Amino acid sequence: MKDIIPEFIKTFRSEVSQKDTEHVIFHGCWDWHSSVHGHWALLESSHRVGDKENLEWVTERLQSKDMEEE
Repeated sequence: MKDIIPEFIKTFRSEVSQKDTEHVIFHGCWDWHSSVHGHWALLESSHRVGDKENLEWVTERLQSKDMEEE
């Protein structure tokens, strides 16, 4: 499982980074709800494999002032 997690992280970060809706943070997936789950999966996966760069990236997004707008 740990072999595929880095690819999962790369794919999901690419998805949730797309600015394809008017939502401030939760965009880039099929819908807002999927993006919320994507952020959670990215956070959990990064934590499991010790990917500090992506862990910090997603944590910053979830703790930013933009969360108030969501």
